[in-house]
This record gives sequence, structure tokens and C-alpha cells, in this order.
Amino acid sequence: MNGRDVHNIETNGLFWYRLNFNCSVCIESAAPDALDMAPWDPEARELGAPLRLLFGGLSRDHVKLHANGWYGSCRDVGCFAERTR
Repeated sequence: MNGRDVHNIETNGLFWYRLNFNCSVCIESAAPDALDMAPWDPEARELGAPLRLLFGGLSRDHVKLHANGWYGSCRDVGCFAERTR
């Protein structure tokens, strides 16, 4: 990233966000988002820590399922699980 320190993850994410601030199509914002997220895993590996610790630890012990309609006519958990696979 043009000689930028890869360990300055938040600064680099803000840099890419500012470059793309006036985008009119959602897909245009995906690249800066990916560039913002991508460095966190190697950073955690280098520090020898779970990634969740870099984000402040666990905030919940489970996540509820959210269905958005992309799964067609599913009405039960088994159908959603199968379509997800």
C-alpha cells in the first residue's frame, strides 16, 4: 500500500475509505472494506493471539440465525442449514 506500515490497520482503512467516500455503487465500497479487514488475521497470527482479542474479546457466546429470503421457500432450521451448505 504505497509504503504504508501494515500494522497501522485503522489508519490504512481510513485512508482507503477516504479515497472511496463518494462512491455511488455498493460494490465500489467492497474493496476498501476488504482492505480494511484483511490485515487483522495476519496481525493476530504475528502476535500469537486469537483475532477476537484484537477486537476486544467475545461479546456474545452465540449468534442468532438471520434469514433474508435468499433461501427460497425454507421454513425450518434443517432447510436453512442445507441451503447454506
